[in-house]
Amino acid sequence: MKKIVICMNADNKSFETLPEIEKQIDLSDAQVYLMHTWSVEAYPLEDHHVAAFYPNKEQANSITEKMQASLHKQAARFKNVKAENFKVEVRTSPSPKRETVNYLNEHNIDLVVVLTPQKDKLKNFFHSSFTNYLAAHAPCDLLMIRQK
Repeated sequence: MKKIVICMNADNKSFETLPEIEKQIDLSDAQVYLMHTWSVEAYPLEDHHVAAFYPNKEQANSITEKMQASLHKQAARFKNVKAENFKVEVRTSPSPKRETVNYLNEHNIDLVVVLTPQKDKLKNFFHSSFTNYLAAHAPCDLLMIRQK
């Protein structure tokens, strides 16, 4: 069974793009992970010691729980994914792109799908730094789907 990770923002535009994935690849016999990794920021003091993290641990737990619930609801958007083969992964990290590559390596993922936002005409020549980083460092195939 193939393991497929779908990296996405947790927003309506990304959610509406999810059905496009099944037009590109067969998910009927795949373990599908919807994944969102979001950034935690650390703020240093003048003497270079870490003073604070935003969000704090309690806030981070609350945000993660809400994101997980939101992503779990997206299972209904997939017509051919069995419920037992649908998982959600929400992570926090100071470097979401490195955290994602580590996850791909640790879990022997076969394919990573990245939903990227539509850009204006000038920016259409470039992908996001997240997508570029995955293209350079992912240990598996990469499929980029542009959101409409």
